Amino acid sequence: MLAVDIVSHAMEFKGQACCLVFALDVTERNATKARLRRTEKLETMGQLTGGVAHDFNNLLTVIRGSLEGIDLQHCNEESVSCVRDALHSVTRGARLTHRLLAYAQQQPLAPKAVDVRVLVEEMTELLERIVGASIELRITMPGELWMTRIDPGQLEDALLNLVVNARDAMPAGGRMTIAAKNAVVTREEIGNDLEVIPGEYVLLTMTDSGVGMSAEVLERVLEPFYTTKAMGKGNGLGLSMVYGFVTQSGGCIRLASRVNEGTEIRLYLPRTAKVKAPAVVVTGETTSPQRGHGEKILVVEDDATIRKIVMKVLTVMGYEPMEAEDGNVGMQMLETAGPFELLLRDITMPHGMSGVQLAGLARGRVPGLKVLFMSGFLKDAIPMAGQYGEAIHLLPKPFGGVELANAVGLALRSVAG
Repeated sequence: MLAVDIVSHAMEFKGQACCLVFALDVTERNATKARLRRTEKLETMGQLTGGVAHDFNNLLTVIRGSLEGIDLQHCNEESVSCVRDALHSVTRGARLTHRLLAYAQQQPLAPKAVDVRVLVEEMTELLERIVGASIELRITMPGELWMTRIDPGQLEDALLNLVVNARDAMPAGGRMTIAAKNAVVTREEIGNDLEVIPGEYVLLTMTDSGVGMSAEVLERVLEPFYTTKAMGKGNGLGLSMVYGFVTQSGGCIRLASRVNEGTEIRLYLPRTAKVKAPAVVVTGETTSPQRGHGEKILVVEDDATIRKIVMKVLTVMGYEPMEAEDGNVGMQMLETAGPFELLLRDITMPHGMSGVQLAGLARGRVPGLKVLFMSGFLKDAIPMAGQYGEAIHLLPKPFGGVELANAVGLALRSVAG
């Protein structure tokens, strides 16, 4: 819709009173302002969401550690059932914080070179079962498709979210298309779009012939917990998770929709770089716990309750842990109470010394020291890997005793911390 600013000025011309009117087309200017407001709004919501998830993860870590510390052998059947129900709720809470971190662009990612054509082809049978017989699914993938550097598991989740949303928008059946192509985005093409960076992308597009969205819904559809579905049919985190994941991966998402005319969603996935950045190694999978053999570990964590739980688990698992409440105390202990074989610390800590700073100083004082980070607020993890020059071992909060023991064992066995 054309937007015009009208400015009038009364004047006299050759003895006659007249009015001089200027009309200025401000359509593009208004659109740019609207995009800027939307970007700032999403960024603000992401910061708030990430902060809440961080605090929530700390609480869940304490709750889980305390529940796991209860000796179920000395509990009656009712107490055992209550503990297990509580642990199940902790797991559900952890899934929720993971979704919040996905929107806030702070989830741990494991990016690698991915062929989108192969990934979609391997998912085709699953996607066909999801959409059902009443929806015609078309998949168009060229043979010569660039590789993209992306977390394949998260991309699969994103695609599943989009397919489910498209299916729900076509209750009476319809058509769904998934297509990909190579795309070179230029500055001239994006104009004043502040979220798109010129470059080479793999463009993954999904279209449907569903009910579509109004302009008002389209404006808010990427916000967390915003949904047009009936109560109990969705939590409003699906598209917001896709938005956060794609943006965190260096890409962007674009949506176009009209009521009763369907929806088109375009994911711009960055073409893989020639030089791979150091990875963030997410550790702590729940297999049989790894036991220690008296290795000395320095635990640096500002939350006293979490510190207490970590110290207890490490002691039980055969390690020799010592604790510090911040980076400054940690540095003093490295010099006076060492030598240590592993530094275990939170990424975000008070009193001025960040995870990057402590790790760098500690490795400078103790060459060969292994480092394992734990955090529920992962915004700085991937950039930190680039500064650190090697893989970052990361244990996401909330974690239990088995995950902690396995993460410590993997970090100690690694070639470099």
